[in-house]
Amino acid sequence: FNDRLDQEIKKSDRSGLPLALLFLDLDRFKEVNDSLGHIRGDDLLEITAQRLNECTRESDTVARLGGDEFTIILSSLENSSNVYRVLESILSSVEQPFQLEHERAYVTASIGVTFYPSDASNAEELIKNADQAMYAAKNAGRNQTSFFTKNMQQASEARTRLANELYQALEKKQIWVAYQPIVELQTGRIIKAEALARWSHPELGEISPGEFIPVAEETGMIVDIGFWVIETALKQLQYWLHEKTLREDFTLAINLSPSQLTDQFLAKKVKNLLNVYQIPASHVEFEITESNLISGEWASEALQKISDLGVKVAVDDFGTGYSSLSHLKDYTIDVIKIDRSFVERIELTKPRQLFTAICAFSHSLEYETVAEGIETDIHDAICKEVGVTRLQGYYYSKPLPVTAFESQYFYAS
Repeated sequence: FNDRLDQEIKKSDRSGLPLALLFLDLDRFKEVNDSLGHIRGDDLLEITAQRLNECTRESDTVARLGGDEFTIILSSLENSSNVYRVLESILSSVEQPFQLEHERAYVTASIGVTFYPSDASNAEELIKNADQAMYAAKNAGRNQTSFFTKNMQQASEARTRLANELYQALEKKQIWVAYQPIVELQTGRIIKAEALARWSHPELGEISPGEFIPVAEETGMIVDIGFWVIETALKQLQYWLHEKTLREDFTLAINLSPSQLTDQFLAKKVKNLLNVYQIPASHVEFEITESNLISGEWASEALQKISDLGVKVAVDDFGTGYSSLSHLKDYTIDVIKIDRSFVERIELTKPRQLFTAICAFSHSLEYETVAEGIETDIHDAICKEVGVTRLQGYYYSKPLPVTAFESQYFYAS
């Protein structure tokens, strides 16, 4: 591929005709690989390669860089509109079902596009630009294309700096855990708390989880950070249980990332921590976002093993994923957390009807129901009318440092 790209750049210099470099990554390929096995995953990659060849000219180059990443060189472009036709053809072809022996799988593609010589002066820059554009396509929702811009380069440089700083953040004790209260509808007392990772950087200040969590996911650092949060939160829970007067029904909720769910020893690690810190499993709850419920058999097995320990399992951001209802039956679920997007405009008729319907659904299946994003007295009042049993949001409290949470919880208790 590198040799071909160098040749095409030289050809472009001679002819004056531009070339396009496409960087393609398969969306949700890892889930197919994990759930159906590597042999079926390899089959899917072979079929993808065939489809990509069918979408391009003989003079173009299709290459697989590794994993589920492909690159395509569209050379000697007399008309840039040809690129759009190729992109449409690729997206349409990849999203068709893959018949893998007795199983049928579905994936889509995120494609980054860059041009020579307008976007870059050499092969290395060109590849970097296409990669950045591909990530922009993924972040925009997947199954689409994105063309490189200079803003992407700046954003990539900022992300790289953030990743470099994040590598040292745990060691330098910049990561800490905040606790956000969850209150009981009937009494208004704090009966749960959610443990949330926070990052205080000495130069950059407080870095939003919306910024550093995606970087941690991309780099794989989320596994170390996630486990550190679990251990830190459980250690704190031990202190509350043995040194303070903690209510018997108090639960501490901790988030799990998709990467953590792929750890086959996760349940054993959790069990070990519960034993070390002498914590009854009934005081602990793990949250997984709804969109990750459909991430293959490994997610279901991991959550089942955690549930078998006596730990509760919660579905976070409920209502924002897809195919959720058909997948709930495959999981041991105790708690539904209704996403804040359903609460934001709850005073309007349609959003309120939808919110009410989700609550009724959750209640009918006897799930504990938590409404997230409660920020106003109107949100609070309507949630109480509908009968949500648990409420979480800034109306009650922001996520708090441990000392502030202790003052609020133990004083209120």
